[in-house]
Amino acid sequence: MTRIVINHMLLSHHGEAEQYRCLVVPLRRGCYLICARCAGAFAGLVTGLPLTWLDSALISPWILFLALPDWIAFSLLAYRGSNPVRVASGFIIGLVYAQNLNELLHLRIRPDLWIVNGLAIAIYLATVWLTLGKHRANQQNSPKIHHFQ
Repeated sequence: MTRIVINHMLLSHHGEAEQYRCLVVPLRRGCYLICARCAGAFAGLVTGLPLTWLDSALISPWILFLALPDWIAFSLLAYRGSNPVRVASGFIIGLVYAQNLNELLHLRIRPDLWIVNGLAIAIYLATVWLTLGKHRANQQNSPKIHHFQ
């Protein structure tokens, strides 16, 4: 019996050319594609919430920077990566999400969280800016196709 692949944008935000970045979850009538990094982030969030609820110091926000090289290498370089690395980096991101959510729910302000979040946002925006510049350069260097009518 052939399984049908069901690609829901809620579970996987990748197009057909990028489905290698997804985990395939077989269910009764088909297979669902779930973004590997997002699956790791959900697992990290579910794991991190009880941990940070017990003691917010159990998770250092600085671990977020362990997850950034994978994402930056994929965004800026021709690095394909692997799903186990994506799941691990997503898990780390999820742990920091949990810590941020815990601090927000308790209305606490921790300077180290503000610093980490600020640096992470700056790195993210710089990476997006560089990726867009790289994309524009590739478009300018690609051969032009002229359509005649």
